[in-house]
Amino acid sequence: MNATEAMIPMSFFAAATFVIVKFLEHRQRIRMIDKGITKVEFTEHRNRSINSVKYGMVTIALGVAIFMAQIFEEFVRSPFGGEIGLALVPIFVGVALIISAILEKRADHQNQRNALEMKSTS
Repeated sequence: MNATEAMIPMSFFAAATFVIVKFLEHRQRIRMIDKGITKVEFTEHRNRSINSVKYGMVTIALGVAIFMAQIFEEFVRSPFGGEIGLALVPIFVGVALIISAILEKRADHQNQRNALEMKSTS
């Protein structure tokens, strides 16, 4: 089985999972609207944007790690080239997740400060 043959069932599984998750989210949102709960939608939107930044940073880290592994294997022909390249992936992803957590904590702190300022001016 080559790579393109393997992509067909994987893409079908990914599409089916996506549809199921979206259906369940929609059903949950409809139930919340029926009960009159709408505030969660605003926090959900904020969490989506934070997750988008996190996933973007992880994707960039993966790309940089693979690129660095290729450069390392090309210029440094050592018997440990593949292992070093494989080790770069979790290192870069871990750094990206740590940076994302720091940025998220700063954003939460800034939002709390803005909320306190708004309460004090009211």
